[in-house]
Amino acid sequence: MSLVEASSPRDVVQAAGEWLAEPLTESGFVWVPGKSSLQRTIGHRTEEIHLQGATRNRAGKMNEVSTQVVVWDRDLRGWRRANPGIALRQNDWLVGHPLGYVAHRRNGYVYGDYRDGVMSLLDPDVRVAAVMAVGAVIHDAVLPWFADTAAPESMALAPEVTLGLAASSCARMVRQPRPG
Repeated sequence: MSLVEASSPRDVVQAAGEWLAEPLTESGFVWVPGKSSLQRTIGHRTEEIHLQGATRNRAGKMNEVSTQVVVWDRDLRGWRRANPGIALRQNDWLVGHPLGYVAHRRNGYVYGDYRDGVMSLLDPDVRVAAVMAVGAVIHDAVLPWFADTAAPESMALAPEVTLGLAASSCARMVRQPRPG
């Protein structure tokens, strides 16, 4: 079903995801309908752009979709499990934020606004424009953000919110062990 023709909130989310996936296939992303996310795996990392419909969405009444960006790292999970005394968590989650928080990384902001990653998709006549706007943010800000989070030493290039909320276990991974 096309983005303009979809009517139920769930169908609109799926159509928006498929629409966003098309230009990202050259970057290795695929649309995973069951998870409502765009994903790519590069070695031990999985990068995800998740689309989530609001719980109050109703056909013909409201249809808002928020986006989150998440990075999972299997090697980090192994390191965390091997170092339980200094790791803050034991899983493979590296970092994740609402897409809007990394939206203005190229415009001189420390971080963007949450609403920059929210699409209002109720009106079929504006859906394509709303999805295109988020697609531009993905291309201009999120793909570079994924690159910035690719290694602990490059996380310093990512927006401050990335370091403040998520990098403590990762940063400990590159610290030298304490003497004695």
